[in-house]
Amino acid sequence: MGQNDQQNFAAKSRQFVLISAVYSAKSRIYSDNKFVLLINAPVGGEIESTTFVAKSTNGTDHSQQNFALFRAAPPNEFCKWTIYMAVFDSVAYPTSLSLGYGATGVNVEIERQYLKKRVQVGTCLSPLFMTEHWQLVVLAIEIYRHYGIKLQVVYLMSAIESIYKILKVYNQKDMDQKELKMQIWSSIGGIKPPHTPTA
Repeated sequence: MGQNDQQNFAAKSRQFVLISAVYSAKSRIYSDNKFVLLINAPVGGEIESTTFVAKSTNGTDHSQQNFALFRAAPPNEFCKWTIYMAVFDSVAYPTSLSLGYGATGVNVEIERQYLKKRVQVGTCLSPLFMTEHWQLVVLAIEIYRHYGIKLQVVYLMSAIESIYKILKVYNQKDMDQKELKMQIWSSIGGIKPPHTPTA
């Protein structure tokens, strides 16, 4: 493996996708004011030995916490990515959160505007379902719409480009009716897969 391939592999192994960040002011499991993260990331590699940094604020108080990822479940032999978790302290009732490592970081939204609107019937396509079955998303949108679903939220973690383009068309077409909301997941890295020489 050449030096460029090693650098690309190292960068890719640090990439991860944030599935959820749940804040708990009071918990029966953890102490007060904790964030629990659910993260999708490559199995092994540097991701498991990396120290991450979480910064939270509520406008008055600020907190900076180092944390590490731990596996939420044993990986299987087929998947190159698996689910990790992390738990860390936060300020009380945070209004902003950022996650990262080294000089790399990303802001994580605390509030979602579409939650403020009341609709008759709404649905969210689970990100874990979408990870495995993104091919069904267009069919699911049409079936749900046919049966009267007024708001659909699609959490998109990965898909082939043609599916992504279709979702963008749906998103643009429904801007006036606000029937479809496409939420792109926060990610750190955004590294393209390294080139693998064939010769």
